[in-house]
Amino acid sequence: MARIGPTCPSYLRPRRSRAISTRRSLVVIALARVTRADVLREVTPSELRRRIRGTSITRVWRRAKLVVIELSSRDSLVVQPRFTGALLIDAGELPETERRYSTVELALDDGRSVHYRDIRRLGTVSL
Repeated sequence: MARIGPTCPSYLRPRRSRAISTRRSLVVIALARVTRADVLREVTPSELRRRIRGTSITRVWRRAKLVVIELSSRDSLVVQPRFTGALLIDAGELPETERRYSTVELALDDGRSVHYRDIRRLGTVSL
């Protein structure tokens, strides 16, 4: 039996916890792009762009199967990924195969982007 440790193959190592950690420094959302509006609930693409542009992400946490992104404007962006959805952080090296299925993109002021990628578009994003 293989030992689990730094020398064991990566496919035998336990996965990291799915818990989402909170960053101490605030990140400002510079721009929001919606490429597939059918994942949005309770908000239109133009209203989403208007309400979150220029706000800071103050806290990111998980409630059951929801990811809650709290903003400095006291709004919360709630993502329900369902089966094929995922939040991806892109520092410029996200493959085109992943970027192709991005439905909502949040461009941050530090040059990175947060993509909500959902291949089958079963998940939802609400504000």
